[in-house]
Amino acid sequence: MIRQTDEGILVTCPNVLDRTKAIFIEPSRRLQRGAEATQAEIAQLRSVVGSLAWLGRVCRPDLSFSINQLQSVQGKARVQDLIQANKVLNHALKTRDKGIFYPAKPFLFEEAILISVTDASHAASLEQVHIGQLAGHRSQSGRLLLLAPASFETKGEGYVHLLSWSSNTIKRVCRSTLQAETLSLQLGSEECEHLRQCLYYMKNLSSGGIPSKNYVMALDHMICLWLTDCRSLSDHLMTAGMQEVSDKRLAIDLTSLRQEAWRAPGEDVGNPTYTDSIPENRTTLVKWIDTKSMVADALTKEMKPDQLSELTSKGWLQVTYASSHL
Repeated sequence: MIRQTDEGILVTCPNVLDRTKAIFIEPSRRLQRGAEATQAEIAQLRSVVGSLAWLGRVCRPDLSFSINQLQSVQGKARVQDLIQANKVLNHALKTRDKGIFYPAKPFLFEEAILISVTDASHAASLEQVHIGQLAGHRSQSGRLLLLAPASFETKGEGYVHLLSWSSNTIKRVCRSTLQAETLSLQLGSEECEHLRQCLYYMKNLSSGGIPSKNYVMALDHMICLWLTDCRSLSDHLMTAGMQEVSDKRLAIDLTSLRQEAWRAPGEDVGNPTYTDSIPENRTTLVKWIDTKSMVADALTKEMKPDQLSELTSKGWLQVTYASSHL
């Protein structure tokens, strides 16, 4: 349901769960939380999770983490997973009128910037590697992609438009928090860059000609701001002297991100000019924010999504830049 007023547009799905029934669990089995679910219960679980997943994709980012965790275990579910699914379903039904609010005219579209907010929780999730087989010690990635006013770069607050969100298990087993945060940022940066290229053509800025030239011009035409609450990651990306890490694969991932962050205007991503100082007028920026203002935190763990709820209900985002020189 799309409702438009003078204040903005509200997107909700109040009736999508009307026909979704809670999973029936025998009273005696409720005390056996570690017991394996029956095939009939798993079939009910799949139905509930499927309906919740549709709702989460359309207008309920606050449910994304819980839904993803249920998707990971539904092939080998236990009674405790059935109880959790009913809990999430009950919460979704009680808050059926929640959705995403897009405030009217919060910024000029031509002057807007893209913001990629990424976070990760280390080795706290499960992943189904084969049917009925779960693997532990997986890290969770939470990402938000937003359109925001240019003033957000310096002020750290403003009315924004939420474009996409993701909460998913990182496929690679991460040996450290730094690696989990790096891979999450890498996913967020790719999504941000894809959208920046699309917006370049949507604005009719392309003059045709060589695709590689249009690619560089698209990089230069608007700012992509990466927000992370991992200081070691921002330090690795933004210090002039390349800091070494013992994990070679992690070093490669960090280097690829540095190529984007250190690209000066007019340069190709693959050939940045590394100098003793950060190039001026860069269009890909990295800022380290305080963990307390990390809005993507609720996409990586079970918690009260207060900041995410403010973002979706009011279209307002406020972060605290932990270091002004970044």
